[in-house]
Amino acid sequence: MMIEQLLEEYMLSLQIGSYSEHTIAAYRRDIEQWIAYNQLHQIDALATSKHEASAYMIDLARKGKDSSSIARKLSSLKNFFRFLQERSYIEDNIFQMMRAPKRKGRLPQYLTYEQFSELVSLCTSDDFEGVRDRAILEVLYSTGCRAQELVDLDCKEVEGRTEVLIRGKGDKQRIVFLVDVARQALENYYYKRKELASSSQPALFITLKGERLSRRALYYLIRKYENKLAERTRLTVHLFRHTFATHLLDEGANLREVQELLGHEQLSSTQIYTHVSVERLKQAYRQAHPHARRS
Repeated sequence: MMIEQLLEEYMLSLQIGSYSEHTIAAYRRDIEQWIAYNQLHQIDALATSKHEASAYMIDLARKGKDSSSIARKLSSLKNFFRFLQERSYIEDNIFQMMRAPKRKGRLPQYLTYEQFSELVSLCTSDDFEGVRDRAILEVLYSTGCRAQELVDLDCKEVEGRTEVLIRGKGDKQRIVFLVDVARQALENYYYKRKELASSSQPALFITLKGERLSRRALYYLIRKYENKLAERTRLTVHLFRHTFATHLLDEGANLREVQELLGHEQLSSTQIYTHVSVERLKQAYRQAHPHARRS
């Protein structure tokens, strides 16, 4: 069977396994890139040697891919080869014992409360987009939800509620909360939404055409506020998730509780935010302690 056919079979298995569209698309890109490399170098994809697999990883690094990107691609190939091995298309998973490059210990960026307040204050327009954008920012900060989770929300799941059931990665569910400020922003948005959305449109956040807001449109929506901030800050949807977690821990939230709210399977994924809080404490100490200021 051709490698392209096996890839389609694998993609179907991921869909059946309730993987998100975003995850499936990422796996496809990673594997198709590897297939293209093999074709370019006239390598039989199903008979790739460990040496050839290592050469591919080295090639990625030479092309400037960072360690995080290479690690993700390696993970995609490990999972694909595991699938092929389980179905007896191959004997060995040559990628299984390969180690991903160490990721640089970069702490997640976040907004201070003052920066977030400034950002929200930029949504002053009373037109549809201004009111919608403010509601989106408040919901992101109130819930810590991911981009896909936000655009997947339907009105019936949110309207009039303080607790919202989120469908996360792997179709796992968790409860998040809407604070008063977020609920008020949503109430203001509902009035504007009714003017554009058809009665059959379930999506909470929509475009000017009355269609469900896409992930791509959400990214552009967030980025358009970058240049308006007093202090230039790279804005991404995930930045609000980092901000949500960091602020909760700063205010004394339990690490396990934050893990539940973020929908992290592993506590280690949440622990990185404790390092952010420690760095803030160090900075405050250096600025405030008399001896630290002199050193």
